Amino acid sequence: MIIYDSNEKQLKLEIPLKGIEDVTLYQNALLRILGRINIESNDKELKEDLKTIYKLLAYTEMDQGSNAKIINSEK
Repeated sequence: MIIYDSNEKQLKLEIPLKGIEDVTLYQNALLRILGRINIESNDKELKEDLKTIYKLLAYTEMDQGSNAKIINSEK
């Protein structure tokens, strides 16, 4: 879901997750797929797309020692 944060004046991408296991599931799936792509190609568009996917993947990393904020969204 894409959300507009009017306080920060930016869009945010929200992905519903049941737990940290879901984060790991998505990370591993993306890495396995990325590992199968031949980057020896001269396809500049493909290389830019790969950079974009790696950037997206970087957003799923948690800092060591960080306090993840867990919000219970069940009503």
